Amino acid sequence: MHDLYSVTQSATELVECYRSYQRRLKRSQAEKEKLQTDLAESVKTEGDCRKEIARLEMDVIAAGKRKAELELLPAKLTAEEQKTAELQIKLDAALQAAQDAEKAAKDDRKAVALKAVQKFMKSDFYCEEMKGRYNGGWTAAHRCAVKALTLTEAAWGKVEGSYEEGGHVDPTGMETQTFPDIVIQNADPRLLPDREIPESVYWSDADGSA
Repeated sequence: MHDLYSVTQSATELVECYRSYQRRLKRSQAEKEKLQTDLAESVKTEGDCRKEIARLEMDVIAAGKRKAELELLPAKLTAEEQKTAELQIKLDAALQAAQDAEKAAKDDRKAVALKAVQKFMKSDFYCEEMKGRYNGGWTAAHRCAVKALTLTEAAWGKVEGSYEEGGHVDPTGMETQTFPDIVIQNADPRLLPDREIPESVYWSDADGSA
């Protein structure tokens, strides 16, 4: 009986020991699984950290390049400012040259226009026109004097004789208009020096031409 009890007791203890081992095994497996999960998460976190480090390193490199570029900007700006200043000087010189050329061309055109007017005033056409006007005025005076004073041909001959003797040169004191001597004397324009002609006669700034 004692032996049976001992056997039963031993079996019971053996079962309890087995169960204890089973519980420990389950706890060990659970702890193992948790450790494996923690390890996987740790590995993933490590990978993420490495990626972030790599990204930050690329950002640092990019920032370094950008810094280097920014450090070069003042020198580039100075070079561009110098280039702009040089171009402005060239532009100002070109504008001044253009203005000088335009003024010279205008002066040349004015001189040509003046010479053209002076040449016209000494042309046969103009001189004959002036001679006709003078002779026409003399004829008009002749008609008026003969009709108003009932002059005979002989009496008018005295008037023309006075002209031939230079009686027309000196004023009489009864004249209402004053004329230059060259007009009174009917001087031939072809034999006179060039006259000073007002610019408005041969040039107009409105259209820049004669």
